[in-house]
Amino acid sequence: ASLWLNPRRHFAVLTGLSGAGKTLLARAYGKALWRHQPSPEEGLCTIPVQPSWHDPSCLLGYKNPLAEESDFVRTEFLKFLLLASGNPNKPYTVVLDEMNLSHPEQYLAPLLSAMETGDDIVLHSEVDEICGVPPSIPYPENLVIIGTVNMDETTHGLSDKVLDRASVIDFWD
Repeated sequence: ASLWLNPRRHFAVLTGLSGAGKTLLARAYGKALWRHQPSPEEGLCTIPVQPSWHDPSCLLGYKNPLAEESDFVRTEFLKFLLLASGNPNKPYTVVLDEMNLSHPEQYLAPLLSAMETGDDIVLHSEVDEICGVPPSIPYPENLVIIGTVNMDETTHGLSDKVLDRASVIDFWD
């Protein structure tokens, strides 16, 4: 229920021991939101976070600097974000699996900011679309983000910027 209290900020973090079922629960929730649809998987995108993520390009894509013409590298997250943005009457769930392998406040910065302020999510700095990707989009009010967090020696703690925007559910017992 806490995911839907705020009109825009549908963000939860599931913390606890490895193997507690956090990812399974998050994925099941995303599929349950589409249970009456022919393909419940369409409303769910699971992204395994990588330790090397230090900026938003790993989620939001980037302009390919090696291409001769304008070319934009689309990530699975960006494709899903654009799908959610274009289909506002259905909920879309992103699971950021092991989101604290890197610093979430770095790779989620544009999303966290837009989630809080209601401003657009900036996708790139060009004036026009690049390969069908607009410069920015409004934050989709139908987007649910669920992050899973293992608290051990291989992970980073979560900053106040992340915790202030999320509903945190602990799985310790």
